[in-house]
Amino acid sequence: MLFAEIIHPKKFKRKAIKCKECGLTYPKKEYSSLFSNYKLKYFYVKDMDGNQLICHNCLFDLLKRLSFGEPVKFVVVSEEHEYIIEFYPENYLTEFLEGENEGYKEEDSMDDFLRDLE
Repeated sequence: MLFAEIIHPKKFKRKAIKCKECGLTYPKKEYSSLFSNYKLKYFYVKDMDGNQLICHNCLFDLLKRLSFGEPVKFVVVSEEHEYIIEFYPENYLTEFLEGENEGYKEEDSMDDFLRDLE
């Protein structure tokens, strides 16, 4: 099972944070603002190369690749909770929609997902 640990801005020591997969980079202060407004979360994901730092979109792209079209369970670790989540690849689009529901079908909301991971 895949484990993804949320990176909280207040505990991140570097001046900027960068996704290893897509290169999305923000200064710590901007990441803190985006994190607080449920727009962006970065994760440490353990794989064969150790802990990889990736953004939430790349996390879902990784899950889609690992799923082979079938639902896959993964664990998200926050400061206070562990969430077991079942990822359904058919609900995640590789071609992004425009607007705030980017990467999701219209009935899903990335903001809601990120807000739920407290």
